[in-house]
Amino acid sequence: MLRFVVILAFSAAAAVAQTPTVTAVVNSASFSPQLCPGLAAAVLGSNFGTSVASVSVSVGGKAAYVTFASATQLNVIIPFGASTGASTLTVTAGGVASVAFNITLSAVSPYFSTQNGGGSGLATIVDITAGNALVTAAAPAHAGDAVSGYAVGLGPTNPVTPDAANGLAPANAATATTTTVTVGGVAATVSFAGVVKGQSEGLYQVNFTVPAGVSGTVPLVISIDGVSSTSLGVNSAVVTIAVVGTAAAPTVTGVQNGASFGTTLCPGLEAIIYGSGFGTTAANVSFTVGGKPGYVIPPVTANQMLVQLPFEASTGATSIIVTVGGVPSAPLNITLSAVAPSFLIQNSAASGLGDVVETSTNKLVTLAAPAHDGDILYAYAVGLGPTNPPSATGVQTVSNPTATLPAVTVGGVAATGVSAGLTSQYVGVYQVNFTVPQNVQGTVPLVITIGGVSSATNVTLATPGISSVVNNASFAAPGTASPGSIASVFANSLGTTTNNLSVFPGTSSGGVQVTFNGTAAPLFHVVGAASPQQVDLLVPSNLPTSGTVNVQLITSAAFYANVPITMVPANPGFYRIPDPKVPNLVNVIAQFANSAWLALPVSTTANIGLPACSSSISKLSECGQPATPGDTLVLYATGLGLATPNGDPNGKPLPPGQIPPIDGSVLYETPTTPVVTIGGQPAAVLFSGLAPGFPGEYQIDVTVPGGIASGDNVPVVLTILGASDSSTTISIQPRPAS
Repeated sequence: MLRFVVILAFSAAAAVAQTPTVTAVVNSASFSPQLCPGLAAAVLGSNFGTSVASVSVSVGGKAAYVTFASATQLNVIIPFGASTGASTLTVTAGGVASVAFNITLSAVSPYFSTQNGGGSGLATIVDITAGNALVTAAAPAHAGDAVSGYAVGLGPTNPVTPDAANGLAPANAATATTTTVTVGGVAATVSFAGVVKGQSEGLYQVNFTVPAGVSGTVPLVISIDGVSSTSLGVNSAVVTIAVVGTAAAPTVTGVQNGASFGTTLCPGLEAIIYGSGFGTTAANVSFTVGGKPGYVIPPVTANQMLVQLPFEASTGATSIIVTVGGVPSAPLNITLSAVAPSFLIQNSAASGLGDVVETSTNKLVTLAAPAHDGDILYAYAVGLGPTNPPSATGVQTVSNPTATLPAVTVGGVAATGVSAGLTSQYVGVYQVNFTVPQNVQGTVPLVITIGGVSSATNVTLATPGISSVVNNASFAAPGTASPGSIASVFANSLGTTTNNLSVFPGTSSGGVQVTFNGTAAPLFHVVGAASPQQVDLLVPSNLPTSGTVNVQLITSAAFYANVPITMVPANPGFYRIPDPKVPNLVNVIAQFANSAWLALPVSTTANIGLPACSSSISKLSECGQPATPGDTLVLYATGLGLATPNGDPNGKPLPPGQIPPIDGSVLYETPTTPVVTIGGQPAAVLFSGLAPGFPGEYQIDVTVPGGIASGDNVPVVLTILGASDSSTTISIQPRPAS
């Protein structure tokens, strides 16, 4: 028992930690003894152990964060909360504290990190313009490039960076005083210097633009509070950056109106300049039009930038020059008109709903929340020309009205209460105020006219009511219909946000009704959940085949004004299957005779999730394969006009609301045989008439002709009674022997 106790005591004595000793504390990047609060520093000595978890460091009684531990070196972040002046640093390892080591904390100790970690040579700099590539002698930065590096010892931040328990900055914070950078002795433009959220508190990120007039591997110097990194390098160490002497000249390839994307330009216009070599730092880019400086609107990309053309530029033929990092582009010739009016479009699209707001609610006008008669709205526009008093180029402090009052029309009807002026919110953008006129319905063109020039009609405003009446299969021929066809009515404010897809033969759903010359049309679908909303209906077969009829939308909340449409004998449209991955493939719905198999390209078959047709698949199951000459196909369409029992020209069409006998006991055929061509070759038409069981839907049975060049987008054209649909294609390919 006594022997056991002696061995235990000996073992315990052997396990006692040795006292750590501190011999030096230096800047971890420069190895200079000049220290400061927030500095990433190296503590040199002995007996530190190798576990970060078992060692701690304090500076002036405040805990420092330890990032690395070895027996002879600790990497720490001197606490931001430590006071400048004389202080002490103490290391505790394994519960044993060192003798306090005397240090002095300066305000700053600036130095860039180097690639070799030795305090000299190439700095650790990445070229943002070049895709964040490391700047090396083999991959140098160019004048005008935006670059980013890491430095230490830049002192306090604003807002103050607290000493975090995990050593990571809790938020972005710039240096409290200005940081400057020189490249080869030439001042660089510093866009940011400070700590970055989620990164080590001891490392500062410094973003700057490489200045022009520098070439080769040159000194890189950082200074703050009057202290330069050149004074801190040990043994005359020099930190460098590799630079290509002259930036490649930027290239300007085009200028567009920032709203319409057209080429009509004017002084003061918000515009887009396209080209290359612009860099990514707006502060490093400038441009002139006819020698007059314009305004660059951040951000900038390497090949595109949003700008305001200078108000001070003269109209007529002129040129634009872009300068990046002091290097100018070749001039691009442009022409400035007096005005170039265009409304801004929601989501910066090329066409669609205008960026229009209802004044009393300050809410955007959308299809789901349309404007109403009498609503006071404001919209944003560009290109309205000079103001009175004149406005200078750039950010405005006051909103000056346009020198000429514009006119606004909504669906062709003049709006009232129009006023317009340059806004102080957005550079180069005007606010236009107006009141929605009466007798407007649906989604209609919103047009602004000033100085005799009108904006395009591709910008729209949503109001309640009918927007358009189109062929249900092709969505073409707006404002035109034929008796017995299926039409789609697109509208706003149906009074329902749900869908009813089983209305026929009913003429009303949820209070929604559509009449033709006062006669309610049978409805197929009321789609209230869509945007825009949609009503699919059967155009009454007893309507005339010429002239106009009045279409009226009725909801539970409103009777909307009549919308006249033109009646024609036929307005054919093929039903189609779009390819979700290949937009230009608009495949006609074509079934192989006596089956559910579909004639489709191999790619479309896969893209819509159908199996390829094979002998193992039932004829009653859907699958896809290309057609080939000699195949009999069933095509589906609407709008083929008169259909009577057995195609009798004197027969009576199917009464509205009735269904063609599903058993085919009576076939409603078109007295006129349509012409169908596939790949330009006429196809033999075997049958043309209403599909049994489907009112308003016609089927056309054809034989695929020979003489067609194979392809996946072979045109299919349908013509009847002087009207055609040529918007669909079909896949024609040789069929492998089975």
